[in-house]
Amino acid sequence: MRGMRSAPLLILMLLALLGWQASAPAATPPAGELVKADLLAEPAAIAPGQTFWVGVRLRMKEHWHTYWRNPGDSGEATAITWQLPSGFTAGPIQWPMPHRIPVGPLANYGYDGETILLTQITAPATLASGTQVPLTADVTWLVCEKECIPGEARLSLALPAAASGSTPDLKAEARTLFEAARATLPQTSPWPARMEVAQDTLTLHAEAKGLKREAVRSAQFFPFSETLIRHAEPQDLTVTGSGLSLQLPRSALTIGTPKDVRGVLIVEEAIGTGTASHAFDRCRLTPW
Repeated sequence: MRGMRSAPLLILMLLALLGWQASAPAATPPAGELVKADLLAEPAAIAPGQTFWVGVRLRMKEHWHTYWRNPGDSGEATAITWQLPSGFTAGPIQWPMPHRIPVGPLANYGYDGETILLTQITAPATLASGTQVPLTADVTWLVCEKECIPGEARLSLALPAAASGSTPDLKAEARTLFEAARATLPQTSPWPARMEVAQDTLTLHAEAKGLKREAVRSAQFFPFSETLIRHAEPQDLTVTGSGLSLQLPRSALTIGTPKDVRGVLIVEEAIGTGTASHAFDRCRLTPW
């Protein structure tokens, strides 16, 4: 694990151990029972030169969670290492929108229940039709409740290579599953934004003129940098006719002007009788 995360994580693990010694609950299930991992592909076959979607699906035992790219105060992000045939290339993980997970006085960012980590893979233009293409993902994760258990899996599948110039069909079940997974990805923000830097706070200003003040239920900023803000503290939201502002408690580990203020902004909006969460990728956000 990264050195900077070892101290908080070690504290959590020691506390969990002390609690076990005091109350002697049932033994923790094996890692394989806490997370079920599968490798999925959207197309039924691969055409030469095609870029296609695959996904690592993680299904967590109730009350357990895995982590986003920035795990927050403790934890470790899931990692995927691809073993692909010659000429194939894999892009980075496309992270779904996370949610905040309180853990005592700390806060983590991640997923519970089920999540699919999407990746795009590109086949070489010289792919020979009629062959079987093996795709293998070595996946490692940390799954936590009160204690944390590392897990790993080697996941494999094989897809046939289609003829050059063809458009392989998508199975209806796969199309539905991957469309739902893509809907959880942050979208490019339609709003100009800036980050105001002060000694103890950072304030995100988004010129979201189309937002209705009465419809905004909440907003949360999830930074890519682990040391930008104090993750467990509240983020104060202000909505006006010209947009929204989020005051973020600045981490003491960030000195001077932060170099990386990128992240994801999630806005919960009232729609009809329910609410909907909109996630926006703030990669163009710059200090002000």
